[in-house]
Amino acid sequence: MLEAARAAAAAEGLKINFSQRGSAELTGSDGPFRLAVIGRAFHWMDRPATLAMLDRIITPGGGVALLHDAHPPLEENNWYKVLGKVTEKYGRARMAHVKERGEGGHRRYESFLFASTFARIDGLSVTIRRALTEDDIVGRAFSTSICARDALGERAAPFEIELRAALRELSPDGRFAEVAELAAVLARRPE
Repeated sequence: MLEAARAAAAAEGLKINFSQRGSAELTGSDGPFRLAVIGRAFHWMDRPATLAMLDRIITPGGGVALLHDAHPPLEENNWYKVLGKVTEKYGRARMAHVKERGEGGHRRYESFLFASTFARIDGLSVTIRRALTEDDIVGRAFSTSICARDALGERAAPFEIELRAALRELSPDGRFAEVAELAAVLARRPE
């Protein structure tokens, strides 16, 4: 994602310094930053602690962008249901561990933002339709924390075999369409 952001900034002639940190790695000596962007990960963080630290290192007038996506229940997205079923089967132990530790949870972001200094909230979304291949979907599955190859261990190969078989049943030619809403929640300090 950072490579794509750097390329886009360079194409526009913008001079932007990018930095990558995990929420647990942030310290008060980081920054100052004008914007913190969290892509599909805020739900895994200690959200109040992360926002409190960001308050210390985000400049006045700066803010936080929280990115997420949603797949509406359309026929084109039936592959997403298949992915969810196979993921649930193989990722059940990791999901239980996450719940047991109180991590994660896809609760909406607004309550955390309103309880922070980043209480001026705007949103932006775009809905896209694009082609996917079986390999795209398998790669996406392995990019998640629940089904990463390291997380699945010896179950990674059986997971991939079962996912590919289920996808081929849905689309023998291995071609799929994705309809997704790509959204950003933009939060700043009130003026």
